[in-house]
Amino acid sequence: MTPAVLAALLAVLIAGSQWVSNPEDLGKRFARAQGLLATADWAGAQHSYEALLAVPDHPLLRLSRVRVQVDEQQVGLREAARYQLANLARKQAQQERQEAALAAPAAADSLEQQARTHHHQAAQRLVALRDEPGFALQDQAGYLAMECWFEGKEYREAARAGQ
Repeated sequence: MTPAVLAALLAVLIAGSQWVSNPEDLGKRFARAQGLLATADWAGAQHSYEALLAVPDHPLLRLSRVRVQVDEQQVGLREAARYQLANLARKQAQQERQEAALAAPAAADSLEQQARTHHHQAAQRLVALRDEPGFALQDQAGYLAMECWFEGKEYREAARAGQ
């Protein structure tokens, strides 16, 4: 191989690496999304988790091999992002319920309704994950679904989820 061909090949590889994520980069992106979730930046966290889910599998990077920490477990990146998207609505509902407790009666009713809606959405997403064969966080998803149904005052659903 001539030096010019080698240089051109090296340049292509370096340029291409800018578009192919690596496990460390994806782990950092997941950690940033977790930080956004922890600081109640709902839109930012949602965007970050969805962006991680949009990363395509690549011959140089099999996403199924990228592991991240969630609820004291090492799980696949995609499973973790999907779980946290469902969990996001639950956390949002918790915040709305706290704000409702401090708000004037008219605002409190609106916040309580939003909280119920978010609990319902979270419960539905978590039930879908709980029922997905092979999903690594099935137990956690099932428990949180039951909690969401209960907090959303949907007691029959909570009892069903707890069985």
